[in-house]
Amino acid sequence: MIATFTGTVRQIREYLYNLLQSLEQKRASERLAQKVKDNENRAHRVRSTSITVKVVS
Repeated sequence: MIATFTGTVRQIREYLYNLLQSLEQKRASERLAQKVKDNENRAHRVRSTSITVKVVS
């Protein structure tokens, strides 16, 4: 990828900083979505588990 930035050093630095922040937020939201998916899969496995109880007196 090739990108050309035009502006003051400060403007370019702010743009790159904001770009990095948005990429980090995207990655964090993807990790959160994966955790939710993993938890749903785990919950589904728990729901589909059978249990047998033997009562002894």
